[in-house]
Amino acid sequence: MSDVSVKTCPSCGGRMVFHPESKEMKCDSCGGFHPVEYDKKQDTAVRNTYSQELAECSCQSCGAQVCAQNEVISLGCPYCGNPLVISSRVSDRFKPDGIVPFAFYSDEAMRLFQNYTKKLWFVPKQLKQNVKPGDFRAMYAPFYLYDFDVSSEVGKSGKTGLMEVHKLPIDASTNFPDELMDNISPYDYQKMTAFSSDYLRGFLGEVYNENSGDFIPRARQMVQKTFDSYAAIELDKLPGHKADDMTLETRRVYYVLLPVYLFSIDYLGKRYFFAVNGQTGKVAGNLPYETSLKRMSKIMALLIWLFFGLPALAFAIFILIFAVLGAQNLDQISNMLNNLSASL
Repeated sequence: MSDVSVKTCPSCGGRMVFHPESKEMKCDSCGGFHPVEYDKKQDTAVRNTYSQELAECSCQSCGAQVCAQNEVISLGCPYCGNPLVISSRVSDRFKPDGIVPFAFYSDEAMRLFQNYTKKLWFVPKQLKQNVKPGDFRAMYAPFYLYDFDVSSEVGKSGKTGLMEVHKLPIDASTNFPDELMDNISPYDYQKMTAFSSDYLRGFLGEVYNENSGDFIPRARQMVQKTFDSYAAIELDKLPGHKADDMTLETRRVYYVLLPVYLFSIDYLGKRYFFAVNGQTGKVAGNLPYETSLKRMSKIMALLIWLFFGLPALAFAIFILIFAVLGAQNLDQISNMLNNLSASL
């Protein structure tokens, strides 16, 4: 059975959760605030492989047996709601190098999402209006941050292009859609802090389920685009010409936890997923659109064109023809006058 870490208030013994606005721990019972306590430093050099395991733990609040599947590191007890952290999954090879704490609660995530959708046409009203803060799931997502040294010969002159890449983010779990996580990046890594399990309390969290080396091909593709743009501007390299001999040397890889609010909706038999950056508030997702309204808008545009655009075009053509014919008549009159003058 896995060990479970539970945080209690030193004043009243109530449960403690992380409070994003104050950046401190808050007691649900007495409302008191206490500073975040950082875990003892442990060796993370053994982080090399991932293996799935099922963790069984006992809630210290109600005594219920809780099972945490695979990558889960923090959760709420399904019986009493007590925030639980599985200590064995945030130690040794699973301990993050850092964490970016949540900066706001789910009500703010909902407001940001509504601002994102309210100005978009043809988005279903239920997506714009019928959302609640409880629909947004707050979770710490595992990420790898890569530091690379990049070099390559570019252009006909054989110039050597050098570039440094710092903290390129790639989500480290197959449970998160890559495109969605890419679109809410980057985070402000200047505000990243040392890891403490206190930050997980009151939020869901997962560890990585793929190793950092597995993402090198994907990272290379991302760096290649940036390098080609850099070379085209700085080294007079023709755009679109790729440097196939680009050397990518990994300087360092950070394993971190980053905050994200996840939200999904089922619309016309299809599920749509959205994410809100839990630090910057950036929103991303695949929006459904009202097909009937889109079809109606096309019909309206066609009708407007028939009633206004087509007559305007016909009038413009008429003016053009009249101007051309008028110019030709003027030339004929001028020629007649010239001939008459010559005969006299």
